[in-house]
Amino acid sequence: MSRFDGRCSDLPMGYEPGTSECRLLIDSKAQLEQLLLNLARLEHTEAIREQLLAVHQQLEALHDQRRALRQSLLRSVQIA
Repeated sequence: MSRFDGRCSDLPMGYEPGTSECRLLIDSKAQLEQLLLNLARLEHTEAIREQLLAVHQQLEALHDQRRALRQSLLRSVQIA
């Protein structure tokens, strides 16, 4: 639970999403991050935080896939 223990944030200020799907993923991850930070202040929430962190990691993987697809599409347009 080291990333969401109240000490840091995943998103740098001024980060802009590439697509509306990315915006949704970013917003969803941010909401989970806030939830994780809040739960870290409560006792006996470790199991819940682990589950939420797993969901966050799944969203991050989806976001990585979207970014990679967008980069691939941008490269193919630049080549053409």
